[in-house]
Amino acid sequence: MPEKRLFMDVHVLQVLPPSCVNRDDVGTPKNCIYGGVQRARVSSQAWKHAMRLWFFDHGTEIGVRTRRLVDLLSKELVAGGKIDAAEAEKLSKKVMVDLKAVKSENPKNNAIAFMSMDQIRALARLIESDPKKAEKGDKAFLKLLTQAVNSAFSADILLFGRMYADNPSLNVDAAAQVAHAISTHETRVQYDYFTAVEDFNDSGDEEENSGAAHISSKSFSSSTLYRYSSLNLGEKSELIRLDREHAGEIARNFIEAFLLSMPTGSVNAYGNYTQPFYALVTLREDMPVNLVPAFERPIKNNGEGYRDGSVLALKKYEELICQLYGSPLERYELGEGLDLKGLLDAVEERIGGIINGSSAS
Repeated sequence: MPEKRLFMDVHVLQVLPPSCVNRDDVGTPKNCIYGGVQRARVSSQAWKHAMRLWFFDHGTEIGVRTRRLVDLLSKELVAGGKIDAAEAEKLSKKVMVDLKAVKSENPKNNAIAFMSMDQIRALARLIESDPKKAEKGDKAFLKLLTQAVNSAFSADILLFGRMYADNPSLNVDAAAQVAHAISTHETRVQYDYFTAVEDFNDSGDEEENSGAAHISSKSFSSSTLYRYSSLNLGEKSELIRLDREHAGEIARNFIEAFLLSMPTGSVNAYGNYTQPFYALVTLREDMPVNLVPAFERPIKNNGEGYRDGSVLALKKYEELICQLYGSPLERYELGEGLDLKGLLDAVEERIGGIINGSSAS
């Protein structure tokens, strides 16, 4: 019998005023060619990082991405009060190298690793229970250590995945897909010329006191963005396998973080925090569906902006997809009788009902 499939798609339209939230190697807002014209673009990595920060700021524990796993484990062992600092450092190096979570005792030689603090604490408690086995690299004990790292996952590890090239048993397949956000219309990069003036022009040197003390320019763009993400909640999802009980809550937090987070690039210079003016969440039992082809033909301004045209194009394309391939299991549209809290409540309850067999319907 085939395993049950369930995907939660999130579609967002959002206006970004003049801003540079995600820049390339020369400081220019990222862009791409789509539908034959240049579009503003915000990378999926930038928005996933913003979502992780949103989780942290709103009380959800997130994993740590660091080269210093040895230091973190050592500090946790010392804090436990059963192992002194010298022994803690030695055991931490031994365990992390044996787990192949790090390649070297020197942080500079290691790739960034991803682990939750609960997992680090679980490792510490296990080492405290039998320091001699940890020191010897006992195979049975190493298996227990691996199990500790594969428990107590933080939400962002379940959502965005984890890869250890040297120890695939620690890998976690990402449950979430996050697309690069692109503008629904053609965009152009613009340039802001600016100067800074010396506050103490009292040297008496006319040449020194004339003109600006600093001259430069910054590039920016403005756009109406289409943003898309999808969450795999089916039986094959690592999220369901590892934390089925909290799947509805994680899905709720995922939607909220995706809607309300914002990459922080140059935010102090542009004050570009906005909120989506349109959001659609669907539950599908076939496959995730990105509706970005709605904007392959760029939206035209016609002196009325891009908001109304973007919503109309998205709904028209969604209707076409439903006619050709069938409608989603559920559809929740922000503003259509639902405020944000109402949408989140409804989605969490429905997902909980589907996955955990509660009475929700």
